[in-house]
Amino acid sequence: MNFLTNFKTIDFPESVQISPDNRYLVSFLTNDTTTIRDISSGEIIYTIQNLVHTSLSPDGKYLIGQWEDNQTLDKGLKLLKLFSFPEMIPIRTIDMKRGVQFMVSSIQYSPKGDYFAVFIEDMDLDTFYFDIFKLMTSEKIRIIKCEENSIISQNWSYIIQASNYNFVIQDFWTEDTINRIEGDKEYLWTLTSSPNENYLVAGYGENLDGKYGQKKDWYMKSWEIRTGRLIQTYNGSKLGPCSAVFSLDEKYLVAGWEDGFIYKWNFLNGKELLKMKGFGGHISSMSVSQDGNYLIASSYGNKIKIWSFDELIQKIKFKEQQESKKESHLKNMKQTIEDLIKNGKYSEALKSLKTLKIESVKLNLNIPKSWIEESIELVSIPIIKETILNLGTRFNRIQIAEISEVTNLPNDHLIISTVKEMIENNQIHAQYFSSTKSIAFDQEKNIDEIDKLMMQYKQWEEEGVGKK
Repeated sequence: MNFLTNFKTIDFPESVQISPDNRYLVSFLTNDTTTIRDISSGEIIYTIQNLVHTSLSPDGKYLIGQWEDNQTLDKGLKLLKLFSFPEMIPIRTIDMKRGVQFMVSSIQYSPKGDYFAVFIEDMDLDTFYFDIFKLMTSEKIRIIKCEENSIISQNWSYIIQASNYNFVIQDFWTEDTINRIEGDKEYLWTLTSSPNENYLVAGYGENLDGKYGQKKDWYMKSWEIRTGRLIQTYNGSKLGPCSAVFSLDEKYLVAGWEDGFIYKWNFLNGKELLKMKGFGGHISSMSVSQDGNYLIASSYGNKIKIWSFDELIQKIKFKEQQESKKESHLKNMKQTIEDLIKNGKYSEALKSLKTLKIESVKLNLNIPKSWIEESIELVSIPIIKETILNLGTRFNRIQIAEISEVTNLPNDHLIISTVKEMIENNQIHAQYFSSTKSIAFDQEKNIDEIDKLMMQYKQWEEEGVGKK
């Protein structure tokens, strides 16, 4: 999948956000720098040192972030700075009035942009808070104590907290508990809500402080927020899901993973629609443009990429159409196989059955596995018999493995049982030795009676000998 734009950064990008008019890209880097880039030209138009955890207002008029210069640090101040955007003219400095040992993790605007929330960790008290401010006055109006893994839903209806492997859903304004959802007892990598606040998504994997890469279960799960109903499980790479976003219509879920892969699923049925190598390594952040047209992602490989969401969807629709055609073809194959078996064309039937067995699993077709396995055995028996008749006139002794190789059938048990049946019914003149898994033929008798035996084989075909 081709990307529209690829930007190189001077340090690890921690977050990416596109302006509402899709003209500018805002990213803050691990070297405590925020950059403003013109997307069309790729040119960096502003570089602001000491500004981190930046967030762009919904109307694109303001940018706010934590300010950390040497003077501020020396005085023990914890400040936020508000700028006009895109001019980046300083408007106001906001004293957060917090103790020295605390850390800002993120800043999030309310839907109308009249408030903003700062998620912080107080390292002195080992507690976490949302500080809620009015944008125009910078007045701190609320302090919400919360858990380490907590988010505010996109329209500010809910506070969602991960607590003791469960999710506590609270009304944002009253802090009343609305629901409790049982989560999984795994390390939580990412937590997000859908645009219309209908759903909650959590990404699970192994704690990187433990045995890195040993865990097999790296996955995501979704629930309905109001009812707690489990919607779906989404499987991805063997390294953890770092960031997840929705399409605006909530039809698709997109996630970036530790190994640089990006996955896209049908949200409701969990079907994987797209898997692409977005970056060479850790995806640090993902976002969707306000109009839903673009997917933006960054990686610790010092890169930011932008994709057309419409193009991704078109690719998915094309893939779905191709899979639908293939599914229809494979279902028609079932009837074709039955006709081939009926007409004694066992080799053709076996080839088609092997294809159907593989593809039915890939596409999750509703074709019973038992029917496929029984049909494979059914058509294999006459193929084995014909092979044994031919070999019995050319060789004195053969191994079961040789019959398996000639027929391309790895089922030794079926070959052995067929050999024994043929000997018992005088269909071949031979003796089977189980210790060596070999057959000793009375070649002279077999040659003398080959015409009769081959006629008998034709009769088996006509009468369906070997059918169950």
